[in-house]
Amino acid sequence: EIELMRVFNENLTVIQEHCTPDQYRQINPFTNIEFSDLKEEIAFCRKKINGFELVFDRFYWEKMLSPLDRKQVMMHEMVHCLFDQPHLKDERHFMAEYFMPLEETELNRQINDYLNYKCPKQ
Repeated sequence: EIELMRVFNENLTVIQEHCTPDQYRQINPFTNIEFSDLKEEIAFCRKKINGFELVFDRFYWEKMLSPLDRKQVMMHEMVHCLFDQPHLKDERHFMAEYFMPLEETELNRQINDYLNYKCPKQ
């Protein structure tokens, strides 16, 4: 669970560097971040009455994802929660419906482009 929170906090820092607090849902909506045995999916963000929960498949996270893949999957789910972003049609985008690992430079470019678009500087 320590690694899960570390990746979450790193991604949150990236979002906070690009966006002001009024440009995304604040962190307090995250009521739960946990592992589960999902079987059908890698991860999801679930809306709850008092906020959101992030759930990740433990086996997939621990055995199948590289550290870079973990960053990508976490950011994907956080963007669903914080920006209410649906999946994009571009299958090579970090917000595509199906996970496809991206190279680090491409992932960082996509995240920066997305956040610059969603959080324009005033």
